[in-house]
Amino acid sequence: MLIDTHCHLFYDDLKNDLPGVLDRAHDLGVNRFICVATNMEDARECLLMGESHENIFASAGVHPHDAKDAPEDFVD
Repeated sequence: MLIDTHCHLFYDDLKNDLPGVLDRAHDLGVNRFICVATNMEDARECLLMGESHENIFASAGVHPHDAKDAPEDFVD
């Protein structure tokens, strides 16, 4: 089993074909995915993907380039 430890499955070209992306990855031996978000909007998408796919796990954070735009309570 392989794990993709850094992917952005919320990118339009990937999320619009998510079942196909996951199937093709599975065919290559990749069975788990850590969806890495770099801002609040993407974090929500990663969390939703993780809730609906047992093999997708969310990593929610704010990239330093986006930190100035993060709300004060973003950790909550």
